[in-house]
Amino acid sequence: MTDFQKLWAGQTISIFGSLVSRMALMWCAVTLLRATPFQLALLALCDRLPGFFLGLVAGVWADRVRRRPLLLGTDLARALLIALIPLSALGGWLSFGLLLVVATLTGALSTLFDVAYQAYVPTVADEETLVRANSKLTFTASLAEIGAFGLAGWLVQWLSAPGALWIDATSFLVSALSLTLIRRPENLPRAAGYPAAGCRDRKKLATLQEGVEQARQVFEEASSGARVVLAQPMLRRLLLGEASLALSGGLTGTVYLLFMARELRFPAGELGLIFAIGGATSLLGAALAERIVRRFGQERATFGALTLAGLGMLSTALAPRAKLLGYAALTGNQVLTDPAWTLYEIQQTTLRQELSPPEALGRVNATFRVVALGMGLIGTVLAGAIAARFSARLVVLLGALAVILAGSYLYCTTPRTFNRNIYPEEQ
Repeated sequence: MTDFQKLWAGQTISIFGSLVSRMALMWCAVTLLRATPFQLALLALCDRLPGFFLGLVAGVWADRVRRRPLLLGTDLARALLIALIPLSALGGWLSFGLLLVVATLTGALSTLFDVAYQAYVPTVADEETLVRANSKLTFTASLAEIGAFGLAGWLVQWLSAPGALWIDATSFLVSALSLTLIRRPENLPRAAGYPAAGCRDRKKLATLQEGVEQARQVFEEASSGARVVLAQPMLRRLLLGEASLALSGGLTGTVYLLFMARELRFPAGELGLIFAIGGATSLLGAALAERIVRRFGQERATFGALTLAGLGMLSTALAPRAKLLGYAALTGNQVLTDPAWTLYEIQQTTLRQELSPPEALGRVNATFRVVALGMGLIGTVLAGAIAARFSARLVVLLGALAVILAGSYLYCTTPRTFNRNIYPEEQ
């Protein structure tokens, strides 16, 4: 088993647990604690705020230290935090305040993990197979989605929402184990123009002057990721696409289960089966990725997929309460949105890794994440206000329109000079 396969297997299991956890945590808030739209928005804010404030610093850290120990530590810490929720439910002291604390801390750790993970993938995947490595990771994420969303609703019903969170805690432990089994040595990253791994001389760090200098260097390193992105035209366009998707996620994700459970009145188990359809269609998106890129080029395929994902979201926003038509609309969303999102995710991640200097990849990833979290925060605040004043349906509709408009603009304005084919022609 290669080192990449170990990383691949661990992340597939971790993604499965996280997707179960995503539904279970919201069901804890909606059903057990009877959360209001404002409280759901507050819960989403606690998940996103740490990443927004810590994202750039996380990028600096990921470019200064070896990334595998960083990934291992964040996995173990998240396992412990998630386990607090079912333990508190068993003890009778589960509260909305605890959900906020766990969401805040896991949000911070997930920010650090995601930034370091995307920068670590090229270490275990040879450069010439990077595109296919990302395709494999996304492909099996879709497999995990089939299982997680297909089972999540039933697990919530069978084990209770807090009980289903044990699966996520266990998946983080499995991910940590897979990381410990990797044997490929990892070189210490060295950010160009800055000291690597910080200063080891404790006497120098004792002086105020050296402390100020260290803070200045961290700030300069953090902001250098944004400068790399702004200097590269395609990275700028990718950032706009990510911003639109994050705004939509902040809007839709905050009220999605509220919309499904209270306005459309769909039970958790049936929703899980519908979501599983999206996991199956995601596999189709991953399987057709190379053929689509050969036909349209990498950049236009990326932004076209973003547009299609937004059109699929529109189907959910227009879903009626009538059971048969409602199921048809939600299924249509899974059939269109999920394969489009899979194609988009594969290509935008690969483009980011290809176009960024290796020594700055952690900071570039952090820049994308901070912008996405910032837009997600805006979407979350708007979602709480709009849902309380009007309806959750309107929030979902606005989320779909944000992606459609951004994706259409980027697709129509992509210069042909960017329209590259990254796959070798079949003989």
